[in-house]
Amino acid sequence: MAKKVLLPNSPDGLLLLLFLILHVSLIKFAASTAFAPIEEFSTESEDDELSASASPIVATKNGQIRGFRRQLDPALDADKVLFDQADIFLGIPFAQPPVDGLRLERPLPPRNWTGIFDATAMPSPCMPQLLFAAPNFDENCLQLNVMSPAPVVPSAAGDSAARHFPVLVFIHGGAFIIGGTFVEGYANISNNFVAQGIVVVTVQYRLNFLGFFTDGTDQNPGNLGLWDQRQALLWVRENIAAFGGDPNRVTVWGQSAGAASTSILALSPQTRDLFHQAIQMSGSALCPWAVNDLVRDGSDRTAKAMGCGGGGGTNGEQNVRDCVKRVELEDLMDAIQKLDLIRLDLAMTRFNPRVDGEFVPSANLSLLIRTAPPKPTMMGFTPHEAFFLTTHSPNSLLTFNSALTVTNLNTFGHEQLVKFIQKIIHSEQIGRNANGREGEKRKRAIVEELIKFYADETPTNDTMHWLKQYTLFLSDVLFIMPILAEARLKSALGWPVFLHQFDHLNKGHAKLLPFRAVAHTAEYAFTLGVPLLGNFELDEDDRRVRAEMVHAYGSFVKNGVPNMLNGERDWPPLGTDRRQPVRLVNIKRPNTVAETGPRDVAQKEAFWRRLSTLKGYTEVAGFPKEMA
Repeated sequence: MAKKVLLPNSPDGLLLLLFLILHVSLIKFAASTAFAPIEEFSTESEDDELSASASPIVATKNGQIRGFRRQLDPALDADKVLFDQADIFLGIPFAQPPVDGLRLERPLPPRNWTGIFDATAMPSPCMPQLLFAAPNFDENCLQLNVMSPAPVVPSAAGDSAARHFPVLVFIHGGAFIIGGTFVEGYANISNNFVAQGIVVVTVQYRLNFLGFFTDGTDQNPGNLGLWDQRQALLWVRENIAAFGGDPNRVTVWGQSAGAASTSILALSPQTRDLFHQAIQMSGSALCPWAVNDLVRDGSDRTAKAMGCGGGGGTNGEQNVRDCVKRVELEDLMDAIQKLDLIRLDLAMTRFNPRVDGEFVPSANLSLLIRTAPPKPTMMGFTPHEAFFLTTHSPNSLLTFNSALTVTNLNTFGHEQLVKFIQKIIHSEQIGRNANGREGEKRKRAIVEELIKFYADETPTNDTMHWLKQYTLFLSDVLFIMPILAEARLKSALGWPVFLHQFDHLNKGHAKLLPFRAVAHTAEYAFTLGVPLLGNFELDEDDRRVRAEMVHAYGSFVKNGVPNMLNGERDWPPLGTDRRQPVRLVNIKRPNTVAETGPRDVAQKEAFWRRLSTLKGYTEVAGFPKEMA
């Protein structure tokens, strides 16, 4: 039987939850500051239900479900709002519970039910890698939420044709080890997008060991979390029309690990025909943490910790999976707790997708792009994505070897940055294909070039300068350059790609930071209404940025082009000529502009391309050979 593990819902536990969801160690510092709550951000409660009579019932392929109706509080001005109410359906099963005999198996379609399924409570998240990452996780977690413009049911006049709304499917991030739909909730995401006439779906998938276990064999190839996402997309195709959604107008939106997932979903033969557009924020299949075979190590160590032999028992590889199926959930969690949260290299996480020959058939992204149908795609990043890795408070849960504690921030300088660059390039993960005398020579050449670009400046004792350079280096390696590489490849092969950099920072929040850093998930407060970096009071610039982001994303979902608010400026697609400077929209109030080759981004891209070309070391930053 599936067992639900309940954890104390203490303030400390919630704080740790935010730590993990963000991957940002400064959350504790930010959240503890006396910011006023954001009044414009809605909260969720039982009071959302308008009345007992406004309980919509929808017939899906598997049975009837009952949701509730709520009044919307849109982020956009009234002239941009099409609906002021939403029908909300929570915790809908899109697969059979992956428990007992179905643990570590690919998802199966849900069974039919009789009666009316109560879809009025948020689903429990999937099992995280750390207990505090989900106070009430449940192994039975393959559920999704649907938010639709009200009313869902066509009127008596029968204008069902008018109820074919575009669909936006959101896949959460969390490094493939934490997260769930409880983070985004339903209030603000429906305020922002359902109000524009969009059906929103938020999806859960198995995480960490249960979602990505593999021993590298055909019997246990891994990627179960990706198969869960596929099953959710199949459910959408078969059922979303009942909620007023158009199954032929589906956009998948992912953030961080969700963006890397979206990147894979758009290219995989298993999923590339199940949706039509993509939004990828802060992630790509090319990121060094997104797709690699190091997941086998985490799988092996966890299996051994629960007494299941790791690399297979005397009766063959299949027995590893059979053994894990018999392990009690509490014992499985104990085994996972013995594993370090993240790796001490650029791969970072212990569990992630891998090339399995089926879902991810090849590591050659260019080949996969050529064989996949082109999709309009939005891609974005923040300039300081890796800030959560380069700075943390002394009691941070993060163990990444680069992070600096508050106590040694004041001593960080040029020497420390140079040593870190040397350590990263000579690490096992980066240097695995550059061994021997020639390999060491190439590594030294790479280090010299990186030091010249990131650390060869006029000597200064300003520690914040070097901390910023340190942050920019890791941001480029782990996020920005892989994202740009994928965007360039797709654009060159005929994909309409719209690129943006989110560079806006609330003035009050900026005062908390050692330097102006727009970090990973900074856009969450503006697109999803979730202030993960801590509550702050919105000023006029913040409200304008929120309206711009929500409108641009909404117009892309509906029309395939991210039009700017009130037609103020164009959002040009990335050009197909890779020799031209990168073209993107830089979102930063009060001067959001469409730029051709923002100097810092263009310079960095040119440097990394030259580095890969001249040194022939394409593993750095995930650059494929086609980018050279």
